[in-house]
Amino acid sequence: MGLYKISASLAIAVAATAAFYYITTPKKPHPKYFMPTYYQARRLFRNNCRKKGLELHSLPITANDTADLGLTIDVAIYRGSNEKVMIHLSGTHGVEGYAGSAIQAKVLESLDFNPNGPTIVFVHVLNPYGMAFNRRWNENGVDLNRNGLSEAEFQEKISLGAPKSYQRLFKLLNPPAKLNWDFFWPKTLYYLAVYGFNSIKATVVTGNYTYPNSLFFGGQELQQSHVLLSQFLKKHLNPDIVKELVFIDIHTGLGPKGFDTLMVDEVGAAVFDVKVFGEKYQNRVISDSSRDGSALSGYDEVSGGNGGFYGSLFPNLKKSMILVQEFGTVNGIAVFKALRADNAAFHHDPDMFAKTSQDVCDVFYLRNDCGWKEDVLERGETVFRQTLSLLK
Repeated sequence: MGLYKISASLAIAVAATAAFYYITTPKKPHPKYFMPTYYQARRLFRNNCRKKGLELHSLPITANDTADLGLTIDVAIYRGSNEKVMIHLSGTHGVEGYAGSAIQAKVLESLDFNPNGPTIVFVHVLNPYGMAFNRRWNENGVDLNRNGLSEAEFQEKISLGAPKSYQRLFKLLNPPAKLNWDFFWPKTLYYLAVYGFNSIKATVVTGNYTYPNSLFFGGQELQQSHVLLSQFLKKHLNPDIVKELVFIDIHTGLGPKGFDTLMVDEVGAAVFDVKVFGEKYQNRVISDSSRDGSALSGYDEVSGGNGGFYGSLFPNLKKSMILVQEFGTVNGIAVFKALRADNAAFHHDPDMFAKTSQDVCDVFYLRNDCGWKEDVLERGETVFRQTLSLLK
């Protein structure tokens, strides 16, 4: 009986171990597309662009003593019509760049470029520092998707100060010291009970322009990534003659796992037929007026987004669509917990930063989930082709 119990226990343990590895080991790991580091992803992007004969440019990031890291925003251009332009951007939030970079690799491999079609611009990792170090913020601790503002808009934000709702949550969001006995869950549950999930989410994602090094800090001046890319686009695209524009910005971390939410601006929803995304996926297409209940609810007061900033570079547009494709990963509280711990470690406990940065990576990039990767590749390429068809 004793031997039987031991054998049964061993069999259960072996079966459990086998099941674990079966579940967690990717069946199709997509080694061609999902690279384990920023530098490897950049190498793949450059190689794919050269194979397709695209113009390839590298914009070095040197702010805040990062010159020795060899970080670059890489931009590839396929020349088509000067009046129709499509821009596909990855890695605004650094660590989210694994998905966007993989989509670009897949598209570059499979797409047959048409010289009679639109000009296509691929922007590979707008925030290379963030991807290299598995952070959502850039080298100055700034959220680039809150930073696309004019000088006058920055001054207005600074003069107004942080929203009172952010000030109320400041200590929860930004611990003043390393996290030893943090009591995260009791604190969070208390704030949820007092203010409610939707209110807290809106406060967090709206961010602030007052407190450097805080979560969702939008900065107080335009960051180098935006300066470099906006100057590049003005120089290489002749924005004054562009009449039609589609802008796609890839993100991860919001919504159900593997489910991509398509956030279309009101102008784009009005002038382009969003049925191009297919009847089956219409429940994923939302606009500014239909955010409630979606992955992007609570974003009404967010300023400085990429779409508005880069769209404003093209003053004579007749038709345009700004599209954010957001892939869900894990639940929102898990994302917040990882970001909060990482920011505290970065500023107060450097010995823990390697762990917390990996935790951040794990909530934005499901590297061991084959199904998630397949969804990202399939939906990323499909939406790219669907939006490209709008410009033909």
